[in-house]
Amino acid sequence: MGTFSWLFKFSFFIVFFHIYFFLSPPRDIIALKGGFILKFDTTITMSIIIGLVATLPQIIVALINNHYQIVIKENDNYRIAKRNAIENFINEASKCCSSQLTLEQVSTYEKSLNNLKLHIKDLDLELFDKLKNSRSDKNINNYYETLSEVTTYLSQFVDKK
Repeated sequence: MGTFSWLFKFSFFIVFFHIYFFLSPPRDIIALKGGFILKFDTTITMSIIIGLVATLPQIIVALINNHYQIVIKENDNYRIAKRNAIENFINEASKCCSSQLTLEQVSTYEKSLNNLKLHIKDLDLELFDKLKNSRSDKNINNYYETLSEVTTYLSQFVDKK
């Protein structure tokens, strides 16, 4: 990038120097059979071409970097949302171990489970059915063991893309 920056500055200096000091339109216009043609100075033309060639790589690099930064940001946002979904599900599942569940607790548990299904495609639903069945059995030890299995299973998805 250092090579292009000095070439870029030098070429634009040459272009503007020529335009400011040497370009005089009345002298450079030639009449041909009722029409006009503009006489081009080759140094100005070459300076413009060098200036354009020097700026194109910088523009391309900037576009590629911006696209890459957007992709990284989207991936980071997805990972954060997935991690939050896992954390929210584990919190809601641990609240549902009591013997007297309210409709609101069951509703938030189901919402967190659905949010988890949305962020993780390859969920083992049998394990979650086992968790739900152990909750309905009202055996707290069995529920905690199953919740521990689910937590261990979900831990593999935390940093997975």
